[in-house]
Amino acid sequence: MNRAVLRQIGSWAGFLIVPLLIAGAIYFVTYGKFDLPLIIDLLILAVAAILYASTNPLTLRNQLGTQILGSSLSAIVVCIAAVGIIVLVNILMQRVTVRTDLTTTQQFSVSNATIEVLKKLKEPVKVTVFYTSDPNSGGDSARLQIEDRLKEYTSRTDKLNVTYIDANTDPAKVRQYNITALPTTVFEQSKQREMVTSSDEQEFTRAILRVQSNIQRRVFFITGHNERPIQLGSNGDSLSQAVQALKDNNYLVDTLNLFNFSTSGTITNTTNPNEAITLNPATDVLVFGAPRGPINETEKQKALTFLKQGGKALFLEDPLASMSTVPVERRDNVNDLLKEWNLKFSAGIAIEQDPQRRSSSNPTIFLTQASGSSGVLRNLPDIPIVIAQATQVENTPSSSGSDTGTFTPLLQTSVNSYLKTDIQNIGQSFDQSKDVRGPITIAASFEIATPITGTQNLNTRLVLVSNYLFASDQPNVGLDPASGSGNYFFFLNTINWLSESSDSVVIAPRQTNSHPFAINQGQGSFLFWSTFLGLPALVLFVGITVWWRRR
Repeated sequence: MNRAVLRQIGSWAGFLIVPLLIAGAIYFVTYGKFDLPLIIDLLILAVAAILYASTNPLTLRNQLGTQILGSSLSAIVVCIAAVGIIVLVNILMQRVTVRTDLTTTQQFSVSNATIEVLKKLKEPVKVTVFYTSDPNSGGDSARLQIEDRLKEYTSRTDKLNVTYIDANTDPAKVRQYNITALPTTVFEQSKQREMVTSSDEQEFTRAILRVQSNIQRRVFFITGHNERPIQLGSNGDSLSQAVQALKDNNYLVDTLNLFNFSTSGTITNTTNPNEAITLNPATDVLVFGAPRGPINETEKQKALTFLKQGGKALFLEDPLASMSTVPVERRDNVNDLLKEWNLKFSAGIAIEQDPQRRSSSNPTIFLTQASGSSGVLRNLPDIPIVIAQATQVENTPSSSGSDTGTFTPLLQTSVNSYLKTDIQNIGQSFDQSKDVRGPITIAASFEIATPITGTQNLNTRLVLVSNYLFASDQPNVGLDPASGSGNYFFFLNTINWLSESSDSVVIAPRQTNSHPFAINQGQGSFLFWSTFLGLPALVLFVGITVWWRRR
């Protein structure tokens, strides 16, 4: 490239200097921030100044009148601009984090759910990290883990103001915050404060959500009818993972007995005489976790009172508990409650004949893909939802012509499936006189405007899932996100929709995958002798070869 071309490029760069100066000044005056756009503007300005000053010294000399002054000024401009570029590049590298996470489960990256939470931050969140610099307690390592995690957060939002405090140098601050364990990360916004003692992404994102919200959303599991326990059981029949998932996603979880409800006004739980809990139809959710006993008339009326006020409920069915052969005292009669909205769980078990939509070993284990526009299905990952031993969810519209609500199928079997109504003979083939051809709706949502005045225009929302196992602790067919199914996300999306948490996101725990490298005895012996004798022998051989050539 000849000098004439270089001078021309330098001249063009010179024309950019003044516009870039004006643009940078306007941006700084308007936003008052020294952030990425202004840094890039100044970098381009510095490069333009270097190009102009280094390629057009004669122009500077003519304009300034002397060769010495022109050459000196040209050198000064180049030096200042070069230093400016170095400074700006360093600032840019600190502001913009470029990292690559090579782990299979993205252990060192934040999830899309967290990114969504950070994008929606409107007010600043103060983050204070209390740590100890004592090397004997591993303080530096713990701080680095937290700092590494927070860098992922701050690279995606400017709403987090992070401060690090060494407990050894500022004990007064530790007492002010009542810190009892180190390290502890404190998230604050307005009067809300949350403390986290780990560097876990779930904990950090959950804390950010909590300090922003003034509403405590709650889920109550109904008891008193031999429902599935919410504590971990030995046979996988429990719902402990569902409870933990709710807690991990900012819900308060408790149990309620319908017998202790009061139907006057808002329903109140009097199980704990020291602290009565008043249910809020707008945000609280009842879960009927596969009862194996009848709900009596009094309990039914109390539940209906809450639901007709705009309440929300999730009904998890156990098809085997509603069979006519089951003794009355252990038989599920939840359909008596659901008939208020012309809903019911059918008798029978669905059979899937499409090999792409079922387990290879069991035609009653369905691999379903959610589809539709329901809010329950919002942002669901494209992975199968596993539902085992399900029955049909039915909606029979009323003939009265009144508003019957909106019934939306969520999960369905294929057209090659059928509902076997005689569970006793489930191994037999399709019976055209008794069985029902697919597709079979095995999960559905229902919404209807509340008929009661003075309820803030709330809608009653119900979700019916025809087998509770998808939310249970059962391996392979339950809620465990490590199983690879979409059950975890489907369950939490359901609760979010019921509680009308339109902005909620599902934060799933990260799974750590280990890939051990197994070697046999022969390979182990080879590795030992090749390192114990092979490497020293190789070094000795190279040394002798070099000595021999120089000899």
